[in-house]
Parts: sequence; C-alpha cells; structure tokens
Amino acid sequence: MRIKTIAFFPIIAGVTSGALGQANQNAVTGAEDAFGFSNGDENVGIYSEQSVRGFNLEAAGNYRINGRYFVKSSGTSNFFLEKKTVRIGYNTFAVDLPGPSGVVDFKLRDPKASEASLLTTGLAEHGSPYMDLLYKHRSKGGQFSAATGLGLQYDNRNHQGGTSSSWLLAGTGRWNLSNNTKLQLFFGEYSYRRQNQFRLRTNGVFLPKKIKRGKYLGQNWAEEKGERRIAGLTWDHGLSSGWEVDGIVSFSQEDPTTAYTQLFTLTSPDKNKAESTLIIAPHQKFTAWSGEITAGRNFKTGDVAHKFNFHNRLRISRNRFGGETTLHLGLSAINTAQVQIAEVTNANRTTIRDEVTQWGLGFAYQLNWANHTKISVGIMRSDYRKKLFTKNNTSQNINKPWLYNIAATTKVLPQLELYASYNKGLEEAGTAPSSASNPNEVLNAVVVTQREIGVKAK
Repeated sequence: MRIKTIAFFPIIAGVTSGALGQANQNAVTGAEDAFGFSNGDENVGIYSEQSVRGFNLEAAGNYRINGRYFVKSSGTSNFFLEKKTVRIGYNTFAVDLPGPSGVVDFKLRDPKASEASLLTTGLAEHGSPYMDLLYKHRSKGGQFSAATGLGLQYDNRNHQGGTSSSWLLAGTGRWNLSNNTKLQLFFGEYSYRRQNQFRLRTNGVFLPKKIKRGKYLGQNWAEEKGERRIAGLTWDHGLSSGWEVDGIVSFSQEDPTTAYTQLFTLTSPDKNKAESTLIIAPHQKFTAWSGEITAGRNFKTGDVAHKFNFHNRLRISRNRFGGETTLHLGLSAINTAQVQIAEVTNANRTTIRDEVTQWGLGFAYQLNWANHTKISVGIMRSDYRKKLFTKNNTSQNINKPWLYNIAATTKVLPQLELYASYNKGLEEAGTAPSSASNPNEVLNAVVVTQREIGVKAK
C-alpha cells in the first residue's frame, strides 16, 4: 500500500464531511461545465447544492447517487464520494425524471489501481488542527475496490468563537459478483460536540453594531452533541435479453442528542443592547429511508440511439422534534461576555412527530439522433402523504400529482445548440428554522413547474 502524506498550514475548508485528504484532486479538469462541481476538497462553478438560481436543492431534496433516487436526511462524506455535480437546465438532459430546480448528482468512489492512500494533517480555519486518513484499494483483477476514511477534528473554533470536536468514519466498497452483476455499498458515522452558535434578529428597523468575530457570546455549558449516520447499497444486473435492472436502498439519519439556539433580539434604538433568549431542545431524530428499482434497455435503430427506463420509487421519513424550553436571560450587551447562569437541562420529550410516505411509478425515454438532435421525456405518478402528530391534533396532507418533463436540443450550427424544456415536479419545502414558531418542522412538499429555453455555444 502506498501512502501519500500531505500537510497544510493553514488550509481553509470544511472537514466535517471528510473533505480533506483529497488534495491531489483537480476540480477544474473534471468539471463538465461552470455551474457547480466538487472533486475532493476542490470546488468550481457558480452554484452549490444550497444555492441554484435562488433555490436550495438541499431543501428541495433533489439528490441522486450514481444516477439513482436518494433521500438525504444527514450529511455525506468525501470518504465515499468521489465527486458531486450540480445539474440544471441543459445538463439534466441525461437524468431521468429530473427535479424542476435541478439535481445534485453524487458519484461513489471506485479507486483505480494507481491511486495512493492519503494521510492529511494541518490547520483548518482559525488554526484548528485536523487529521484525515483515506485508505484506497483495488484488487488485481478489478473485481473488488474499497475506500475507507477516518477523520479527526479537535479544538476546532468557528467564526463566533465557539469550540468543537468530532470524528468521522466512512467508506465504500464495490464487488463484481459476475460479468453482469455489481454491488456497491457506502456508509458513514459522524459524531460531534460543539458550543452552540447564536443568531441576531430585530423586531424593528434597528441594525446592530458590528459584531467582533471570534468572540463567543453564549453560555459556556450550552454544548450540542449528536450523530449523523448514513448507509446504502446499489446494484446493477444485466440480463441476457439486453435489459438491465438497477436499484438502490439507503438510510440517512440526523440524531442530535442536545441542541441549543441562542437568540439576541434588538428591541430599541440602542444598537448595543438586545434581549437574550436561549432555546433548549430535547433529543430529536430525523430519519429517512429511500429506494428505487429501475428496469430499462438501450438500443439503436440506424443513427438513432434509444434509452428507456421504468422507475419505481419509495421514500419513508420519520421525524421527532418539538418540546423546546425557552429561557429569557434579560437584556444583554452585544460584543460583551455574557453573564453565565447555572446549567439548565431539558427533561422534556419531543412533542411533535411527522411521517412522510412517498411512492412513485414512472417512465423515462431519451432519443439521440447522431448527436445532432436529442429528446428527453418522462412521466411519473406520485403519491405523497404526510401526517403531523401533536399533543392535541393530527393533521394530514395528501398530494397525488402527475409529474412530467420534456426537453429537446438540436444543433443549428456545429458550435451552437438550441435547448428548451418544461418540467413539473414535487419538491420538498425544507424545514422551519429553529427560531420559528414551528421549529424544525418538515414543511409540506409542493408542486413546482419550470420552463426554460436557451442557447449553448462552444
């Protein structure tokens, strides 16, 4: 095994996903376009999964792993992801049943025989030390490959002066059971403890004075703890008749044991004074199961290539939240160390839970005529049901829309293409922020429509 050791002093990157340890990746040469692409810890493009034309694809829930339907409730890790591509408009052409706002497409790692394992150490933001070890392996015949990573962060400091520590274990393995059958699994377990961050808001037209970076303004004992975990399995199976059956099953969970929200609310023209409030949440849990089975076939008739797939999708989400305790700490001076009070614990249980069940059956077809004209169409019947349970009430939201998409592109000149599309999809609306009256509630999905026309010039 070859191990490549890399050290950076300093380096600026996020490490909770195990992104470091990939310093020899090149996002520029790997990018398909300038919209949004990540390879290792390198990022290029104008969009990310949190911001695409003003939309949040993370909230919308438009994810794929190796092209397959996936519902994400926790984080992901570059220990098992090789790259991430944001696909919108023209670049969703090869994606079956894309979301109107776009798609975040993850590709699992499949190390080549020449890839070295990596040990990376250094200092992240604000001089925080970290270490990542990523082990890569591929068998001589290529029937098996694996990548497993361990990431450690300690005494990490954020821009608000709070400290944290964490560890992450994640990886992927691929087995070729035969010439026609391939299995690939991925997994991740992330554990963290951190001091809570604060939020500043105003109920008038008053703006605060400039807040000094790196100065912690919370209660020293308000330490958040929790875990994030993810696991999944994909498979590809080719049949002698030319058909192929693919699938994925995945589990994703956010499991915060304790959580705090520190609020400072400006209530008067005195820009240095604010009402201090601490919201303490009990043990919550956000869990998502998802799966998809696809059966399809590719074939050619003359110069025309055809591809069609039948899709069957299922998603089950279960979330527990609510039961927050609110402490009013009185008027505080911003930019001044806060008066510390005795530690307060929340003995409540969560008071709200929701259950989301979503099923979809669809068909997608793509035509490619000599790379001159391309057509993509899809239709899906979706059944979305959400039940919300509170102490005194149970409510239900049911939506059974027909969803469809059509897109076409044609070359009018060797270097110029015209493109047009129409897309109707069911997308998540995200969750309510922790400072809202319904904190952490998963909002109802909505039907979204997008129309687009454009020109692509090379």
